[in-house]
Amino acid sequence: MCCTPDEARAYKKDMLSVVKTHIAPSYAVHPRTGDVYPAYNKPEAVIDWLQHVTPAEEWVVVLDSDMILRRPFLPSEFNLTRGWAVGARYDYMVGVNNALADRHIPEIPRRNNTLAGPADRRSDKVGGFFFIHRSDLKRMSSLWMKYTEDVRADPEAWRLTGDVYSKHAGDKPWISEMYGYSFGAAKADVWHRYDEESMLYPGYMPKGIPRVLHYGLLYSVNHKGGKWSWDKHWYHKFDVHKCPPWKLAAEHPQEGLFPAPPGPDDLLPNLSKAERHRDLIAISVVHTLNAALCQFHTKNCPMSEQLKTECATTTAVYEATKKAVRKLDIELNCADQYVSWPEASAAVF
Repeated sequence: MCCTPDEARAYKKDMLSVVKTHIAPSYAVHPRTGDVYPAYNKPEAVIDWLQHVTPAEEWVVVLDSDMILRRPFLPSEFNLTRGWAVGARYDYMVGVNNALADRHIPEIPRRNNTLAGPADRRSDKVGGFFFIHRSDLKRMSSLWMKYTEDVRADPEAWRLTGDVYSKHAGDKPWISEMYGYSFGAAKADVWHRYDEESMLYPGYMPKGIPRVLHYGLLYSVNHKGGKWSWDKHWYHKFDVHKCPPWKLAAEHPQEGLFPAPPGPDDLLPNLSKAERHRDLIAISVVHTLNAALCQFHTKNCPMSEQLKTECATTTAVYEATKKAVRKLDIELNCADQYVSWPEASAAVF
């Protein structure tokens, strides 16, 4: 977690006990350039963490905060060695093999394989998550920051990155940090293999049994009662600490719980197994978030009728959804041999 000293003092300490947390300096406003870009915090957090901590684990999974881990990442399943990592495929990173890469890493020879992008790339078209050896991550983390800074400052980057939000000269691409990682890894001689199964955007059709769900985009699920939609951007002001009474009737309430998705029995009938799996995974995201909020509120708030009633309903539909997803995880694994039996039977949200 990256924060300023004032933010660290104001942060509610009960949240730090939820999961072991390393606090790193905030680079949301770059201390040297003044560039306002919260994504600087991703490489800065890794740099600071590895300066102060030597993880016992050899292999590290780097995730975004808007992800739910539902299955473990095991090195034995990826055939990893030092100098090689795994990441999700991001085809829109056109800058790895155009003038952007030529401007920033011209000394890196173009690749002659297609393991993580076209054969003429200078760095890999990866993003989302990274499964990487701790020594490789430490070795490339400062380069990750350097090239993030460089791409943000590049006056031509707006037209070279593939960022759909950078349309005019002077625009600073939001995805600069992704190029910072890709260019930094290449400079450190760390290369990747695509993994198109482990990460899933809810609403998309799974290509296997996903390990992590990335709820970064608006998505919808059709059900018997119509269409349910959810977007994290609707909840920028959501107060996770607010105890009941909650105002839950609003279209996008900013306290308590998120609007509940349909339950597994509310999904459309006559879906194929793959389509039902897709929709169950999609609704599982917010059911899981709400179940976690209920766990937190039950521990930290005075018991009330609203808390008791809402969280009883939330927990019941979470458990039903979890059971339904696990069932299809196992069935589809057996049919398509996505993963080994022990993994599928141990799958969680």
